[in-house]
Amino acid sequence: MAQVKTWVTGYGCTSSAGPSTTDYWDALCRGTDQSRPIPTTAWPVPLTFAPRACLWNQGNGHATDLLTQLLQAWKQALLMCGTATAKNIGSGESLGVIFASTKGGVEDFVWEKTLARDQLDPITPVLRGFLKQAELKPKRSICVSNACASSLSAMFLARIWLAQGDVSHVLVLAADRVGPFVVQGFHALRALTADRARPFDRERDGLQLGEAAAAVLLSSQPRTAQSVQLEAVGLDAEGFAATRPSLSGESLGRACLQIPGLREVPPDLIIAHGTSTVLNDQTEDHVLAQLFEASSVKPAITGTKWCIGHTLGASGAMDVIAACRVLETQKFFRLANTREVDASFRGHYLTARQDSNWEESKRSVTRVLVTSLGFGGVHAAAVLRKFEDLT
Repeated sequence: MAQVKTWVTGYGCTSSAGPSTTDYWDALCRGTDQSRPIPTTAWPVPLTFAPRACLWNQGNGHATDLLTQLLQAWKQALLMCGTATAKNIGSGESLGVIFASTKGGVEDFVWEKTLARDQLDPITPVLRGFLKQAELKPKRSICVSNACASSLSAMFLARIWLAQGDVSHVLVLAADRVGPFVVQGFHALRALTADRARPFDRERDGLQLGEAAAAVLLSSQPRTAQSVQLEAVGLDAEGFAATRPSLSGESLGRACLQIPGLREVPPDLIIAHGTSTVLNDQTEDHVLAQLFEASSVKPAITGTKWCIGHTLGASGAMDVIAACRVLETQKFFRLANTREVDASFRGHYLTARQDSNWEESKRSVTRVLVTSLGFGGVHAAAVLRKFEDLT
């Protein structure tokens, strides 16, 4: 199928940093870790440990949080896309909607027996509730749950929908929240840090979970001459293990190489998945080093999870929004919690202590690579590009 050019014409998000994209971007640029102890007194099960997470500042701990946060993110995206596009979207005739989530409303689904009995799954009701409250009647809609690669998987599908031509806009929604089911699961996998997440650090020992909601509007036409283009999305899967990638990283490498010319024209910046777990970071460094080992100038590598936590299915969308902000502002953010990069790693990592003059040495950033690794062996990569001349 022939691909159509895909543009980011609007975006918005909420996170532990605050209720807006500006709050998120400011926290990244300031180097602020948003993690705090999880308040578990109202949870249906006691915890035998004291984890930290990056949580929304307000919420009742139920699936209604997801709807409230998604509607807030959508309002931001709608304001950004302009009156003409908003009117076109409102009719629903040219709109597709995809909701990406790892768990959706799983906490209610697990702990409230009536919901488990009456609902087919914990994700579809969130999409239906959003469409009703947002008063949207899209031509096409679907849920995507590909673990932590859900957002980029949704964007992969969105590009297919746009290429098919029956919609000219696809709204990609993404959201996940932190609750006892999710926390206990990651604790059982020994994936949580007791301290702070330190991506690619030699002393990294696990991730911190986070809550976020994102709305990214993708369109077949740009909003302005300075719009960001979603140049390509690659998607691959392997059957190596349920909860970790193969150390060879072959699947992530294949996803990256689905992006035309990635090796020949390397990105200026990479927003890596960077979970801070021992094996994930090792695999990601190995893949990125191999991809660009022949490049005379190595791409700089950063990430977001040290700041807002690992937001699961929403993490790819949050990274895409961060990439858009980098391209629009030509500003950069660092791995602020990373003290000393693992000595075995070969990537060019932006930390608070290293490469302090990198910004001055770079004249501009025109392309950003985003990577996502998911449970079940689902791996994805996307490249975003800033265009200033559409002729």
